[in-house]
Amino acid sequence: PSELFYQRMLAGDPLEATEKAVAYLKERSLTSYYDEVALRGLELAQKDYARGALDDERVTRIRTSLDELIDDLLDHDDKPRTPPPTNDPEAEAAVESSEHDHPAQLPVLRQEELQPAWQTETPILVIAGRGPLDDAAARILSQLLLKHGLKSRVLSWDALSTANLFRLDSAGVEMVCFSYLDPASVIPARTGVKRVHRRIPNARTLVGLWRSSAPPQQVTPPVDILADHYASTFNEALKICIEEATGQPNPQVPSQVQPAREQAA
Repeated sequence: PSELFYQRMLAGDPLEATEKAVAYLKERSLTSYYDEVALRGLELAQKDYARGALDDERVTRIRTSLDELIDDLLDHDDKPRTPPPTNDPEAEAAVESSEHDHPAQLPVLRQEELQPAWQTETPILVIAGRGPLDDAAARILSQLLLKHGLKSRVLSWDALSTANLFRLDSAGVEMVCFSYLDPASVIPARTGVKRVHRRIPNARTLVGLWRSSAPPQQVTPPVDILADHYASTFNEALKICIEEATGQPNPQVPSQVQPAREQAA
């Protein structure tokens, strides 16, 4: 399913990708779709880009298709739809291959359930890396956060440049999430976290190095980044943000990550 997703993005066919996504969403949540299908397809695209197999025209086509897909899924809640189950063979295969559907257990937060400092217009900044597809992953995370009652702004990496850092609007920001698909993003992630800590010293930080296809036991948090949290999937990032926003851990969803600062200690 992830390979077919990637092929449709390459072909500039977001409509068919959306149709398959809607069929999948009859039995799985939106976060499950983004983690199990879309993110794994993006990982394939990132690998092709890294080895020089994607030219600028193809990258632009993928980005445009992704933007349309994300917009088309804007109205879907982050929970499976009611029966009947899907009868689409491709969607059935995707459902059968999906490993988790934890997002159905994550709450949709009301304003009064947030900690007082989080009851601002946009308590979360989502900053995309420099990679050509990092901004798409950032938009996905922002969309999922909104599904759970958490508002965010998506910014490009340029917002953290030396020239722009002092202009960054930090009012009401309680958490900054970074979005990277490139496995070689550890160095820019480290730089980004340092700059955020300098500009918004009280904000919590989460680094998303998206690796949905990697087994959890093979995902090692890069402790030298010194962020507060690290996530390899959108589900993990959502869980962390909800816990930070409420000040309460969610016991229903087992944690697979630990704060990177604690591990460094």
